[in-house]
Amino acid sequence: MFIETDYFGKIEVKEEETISFVSEIPGFPESKTFALIPYGDDLPFWSLQSLEDKACAFVVTNPFWHKPDYAFELTDGA
Repeated sequence: MFIETDYFGKIEVKEEETISFVSEIPGFPESKTFALIPYGDDLPFWSLQSLEDKACAFVVTNPFWHKPDYAFELTDGA
């Protein structure tokens, strides 16, 4: 499928590679389906791009690339 983005313009995204959130991201109620779009082969960043709103995108990265001993805890209901 093709989507429109503010940063990348019109791009093709494979439907099976989309990410759907059960709940909204706080402050972004219209955006529940996203695609990870790399900024480049040599950069450790992606755009978590909304499929519903071309202006809604978040810069994300893998924390283990920056800090291999990164650790976090998830609590019940969090």
